[in-house]
Amino acid sequence: VTIQDMVAAQAKLVDHFGIDQLYAVIGGSMGGMQALQWAVAYPDRVRHCIPLATTHRLTAQGIAFNAVGRQAIMADPGWAGGDYYDGPGPTHGLAVARMVGHVTYLSEEAMRLKFHRKLRPDQESFHYAFENEFQVETYLEYHGKGFVGRFDANSYLYITKAMDYFDLGADWGGLGKALARTKARFLIVSVSSDWLFPTSRSRLIVQHLQAAGRDVSFAEIQSPYGHDAFLLEIEALTDLIEAFFAADPPSES
Repeated sequence: VTIQDMVAAQAKLVDHFGIDQLYAVIGGSMGGMQALQWAVAYPDRVRHCIPLATTHRLTAQGIAFNAVGRQAIMADPGWAGGDYYDGPGPTHGLAVARMVGHVTYLSEEAMRLKFHRKLRPDQESFHYAFENEFQVETYLEYHGKGFVGRFDANSYLYITKAMDYFDLGADWGGLGKALARTKARFLIVSVSSDWLFPTSRSRLIVQHLQAAGRDVSFAEIQSPYGHDAFLLEIEALTDLIEAFFAADPPSES
């Protein structure tokens, strides 16, 4: 399953509802990849495109973190080669994968401000044991265990692989040629402290859109929250998107 497959399936759903053009396609992270794919693959069907904290393709570092998460799942005996639905499943492996992923969503500054090197509230000194002693450890464990109850391990494998495979320019002779196909107005948004999808990747997309003569706006949100900021900086995003839409509001019909 690829990002292209996901967008093609979405296009069929839009066809089913008899919608010729979407007023806006917007998404963050992997959703931003899908928004970009929409604008390139279906240029006549997207009026506005707003990719948030995303990239046209993952860096080697991004692929590496996804690979570690997948290995944690597949190394769990509960994964059973993917056929685990009659059993408990790879609960430990999925929790570890989420812990690894969660680290990539936070910036060093966010982790320092939230945790620094503080021990758990019920602990005054080191125990010199392999248990969780630092607050950041218990935080990651909490989020890892919580993730297991609401997410499927095989889905995690397929989704991270889809992100790894995505390369917006691969099918069109390069990123510049791909973005030259688009007809939408663009608002590209990055986050200053996002090291997983750094601002430099967004600026590259902007540069290619400008070179193609496309209508593109760019904003970098100043935030200490890392990649997660696109989910947390609601007021800043709302202001940006409202101003962007105000320049080309939907028709009354």
